[in-house]
Amino acid sequence: MKRSDRRARPGRWSFPFVLAVVSTPHVSAQVELTGTYVDYVAVGVEGHMMNYGAARSMRWRSTPGGTTTCDTFHPGFAYHSFTIQLTSSGGTFQATNGVEGAAPLAAIPRVSGPSISGRDVTWSGRYVNGSTALTVALRYTVPADQHHVEVEAVLTNSGSVSLTEVYFRMAGDPDHGSGCPGGPGPTTRNDVRRQPPVGSWALATAGITAPISAVLGMCANDGRARVHFYPGCCTTGTAPSADWSAPSDPGDTDGDLGFAIIFREPSLAVGASTTFRFRYVWGSSVAEVESRCDAASCVEGAACSVGGVPGTCRSGSCCTGCWTGTACVSGTTPSACGSAGAACRNCNDGNLCTDDDCSAGACTFRPATGRACDDGLFCTVADACDGSGSCSGRPRDCADGIACTADMCDEGADRCASTLLGGFCLIGGSCVAAGSGDPSNACRICDPARSTSGYVPRPAGSACDDGQFCTVMDACDGSGNCTGTSRDCSDGLSCTADGCDEAGDRCAATVMAGHCIIGGLCVTEGSSDPANPCMACLPGTSATAYAPRPAGVLCGDPSCSMGMLTPAPTCDGSGSCVPGRPVPCPDGSACADPRSCASGCTDDTHCVAASYCDPEGRCVADLPEGAACERAGMCQSGFCVDGVCCDRACEGRCERCAADGAAGRCTPHADGTDPEAECPGDAVCDGSGGCHEPVRDAGVEDAAVTDAGLDAATADAAGDGGHADARRPLEVRGGGCALARAAATPDGSARSIGVLLLAAVGAMMRRRVATRRRKRRLDGHAPTEEGGFARS
Repeated sequence: MKRSDRRARPGRWSFPFVLAVVSTPHVSAQVELTGTYVDYVAVGVEGHMMNYGAARSMRWRSTPGGTTTCDTFHPGFAYHSFTIQLTSSGGTFQATNGVEGAAPLAAIPRVSGPSISGRDVTWSGRYVNGSTALTVALRYTVPADQHHVEVEAVLTNSGSVSLTEVYFRMAGDPDHGSGCPGGPGPTTRNDVRRQPPVGSWALATAGITAPISAVLGMCANDGRARVHFYPGCCTTGTAPSADWSAPSDPGDTDGDLGFAIIFREPSLAVGASTTFRFRYVWGSSVAEVESRCDAASCVEGAACSVGGVPGTCRSGSCCTGCWTGTACVSGTTPSACGSAGAACRNCNDGNLCTDDDCSAGACTFRPATGRACDDGLFCTVADACDGSGSCSGRPRDCADGIACTADMCDEGADRCASTLLGGFCLIGGSCVAAGSGDPSNACRICDPARSTSGYVPRPAGSACDDGQFCTVMDACDGSGNCTGTSRDCSDGLSCTADGCDEAGDRCAATVMAGHCIIGGLCVTEGSSDPANPCMACLPGTSATAYAPRPAGVLCGDPSCSMGMLTPAPTCDGSGSCVPGRPVPCPDGSACADPRSCASGCTDDTHCVAASYCDPEGRCVADLPEGAACERAGMCQSGFCVDGVCCDRACEGRCERCAADGAAGRCTPHADGTDPEAECPGDAVCDGSGGCHEPVRDAGVEDAAVTDAGLDAATADAAGDGGHADARRPLEVRGGGCALARAAATPDGSARSIGVLLLAAVGAMMRRRVATRRRKRRLDGHAPTEEGGFARS
């Protein structure tokens, strides 16, 4: 299948697939990876990056679908190959997966591959020379960014002898321009940009500027790496160790040069592996290549994987073995066992009867039958390991050569024991004559009648010295102990646990939990300093002095007054009590009590001055004069009259506070009206807040007594000569009027009293009817609801 038939769309991959190319006799299979930017990566059967049949190696595009760099490596030649160099007990050897230099080297036969899986192409080969063998496993990966190819080379000592000075060199000929229309030919601009041991990075670049701008970098974040340029083509046949020791840098000059990256591992034990990782990185400039090299390194300590094998990023590389703290090793040796980049473990179990090993990153233990050991038992000798991994031996000969003993082995005491002859004690392996004292204890002696294996107590009361500070009046107690009376160390404080410190030869006291001793007195934990509530007994801070309470601890009570709440003072954490800052109660509410604000309101007393409680339970400002009201508490003036806030109480007769044009001001009813029927009898309002008799109408008479006659009688009774003023204010006293007063005058007679009273009553009834009719004519209607509002 042609490459143009399988070109990936931008942002999409079109692998895996395998190409079998047989145009060259020694090639049986090649595979290719393709992507958006990496146009293809061809890997041949020997593991080098070259598709002989298609005469191409690998190629890159700066933009999706844009112009490619042509083949990176010179088409048709196995220039992109690797060489190994190693030293063993058999000598120093070199081998390659292709042909390098003037003379062919030993070949590295293929074991598997090339094969493709997802973004990876893998290949492995193994070099063997007698007992010396090295397996090389390669993995080519095109990561997600598709601007570089990662190469991983895992070298494993698969022989039976240790290896030293192991080198791995990957070489190539970066002729970007070859085959490109209008290209500059095989010449490139070459430079070593970074080189250990100056830093951990190794980076070499080769670029062109026409017909397109393209730079290829070979880089590794590994202090074991060196980059090297060759004059002419790929290699001059020098050993990898020589290139590693003296790498060449063309210094940013043009020329037909090959380049390589060389790694060195000082030693590889049998079965051990080492991993080298490097990258081919593309870009449109040297700076872009350097940036992508930096971005491609892994993050220290982060999880990673190599070929699906889990690991941890260590020193810029993914470690799938175990980490020694300075290097990633295979993780297969007993002294450094582990996997996935975890810290190496030592499989030594301390048991001489097992052979410790490491398998698949885990420790294993095998019995070492017949190996000399020590079973830890005194009564056995010639101990050796058995088939179960245990140590055992034969019985010990306990003849001690002591004349006063019959010898035996006492395993419990780890000693050879003996049966004593009469008159002796066997104490500490030595014969002691009866009656002899214990050199280490004046209260014990050898008495075979009581014990043949140890000293026995002297009689009670025998003088001695137990050597203890904390006892006095020492004497033998009859049990072999030198004892005394305990020293009295009481300090008289209830919060201390008093005792004697034998090691310090002194009396000591320990403060009990939850207490401090301040000024020689016991103080309970949490108790405040009487002089400062922000200082307290805090044993965790100080057990001998008051310490500052934490910031925010209350050191007083809140207060509430006139709708202003002052929060409780708090400690500042340094021993000072900081007063609270007064704030208004929320929503204008009043104080619920001397310490807190009310939450909402149910009546006006819950609100601060100049506000009232509305139906929704909120405190709102009092209303101005003229505003509609339901009670006096809603008004700024304190008066709610006729349903509006009024300027005064407005409690007199013939007054109202809701007149049109004068709402909120108390004004009198018009003269001659009485809309609220406040005047007595037939009287009407006078326009000034009082009542008066209505003006007489000559056309209204009564059949029995006329208004004029009644007025005359009333006036005469009043002593005014019968000339009463029809507009004189009406005086009412008790249940009578001026007529009753007239009847009681000194110049009246008993004869006229009855007549006058009867006439007055009849006249008043008739006049009341007439007055009401007159009011209807004057007002034009009966009293309305305007004057009928209830007063608060």
